[in-house]
Amino acid sequence: MKAKVNTTDPGEAYTKELVMRPVRQVILLADSSKFGKVSFVQAGRLADVDILITDRLSDRKFAGELRKRKIEVIQTKRG
Repeated sequence: MKAKVNTTDPGEAYTKELVMRPVRQVILLADSSKFGKVSFVQAGRLADVDILITDRLSDRKFAGELRKRKIEVIQTKRG
């Protein structure tokens, strides 16, 4: 699976890719409604992500892909 990080804004995508290159750790913040969706432009690769912060992770296939890639998942608590 070649999972990608997407966005609807080409300028934002370019900036995100530039920022991800020189860093030691990439933290992605995304709510669960974004998973599995394809947007206008690629803004990076899931392979570059070290930590995912999200509200919930209910898709077992996606969760398995994250574990396989050794991506740490932090789920927020809803109040």
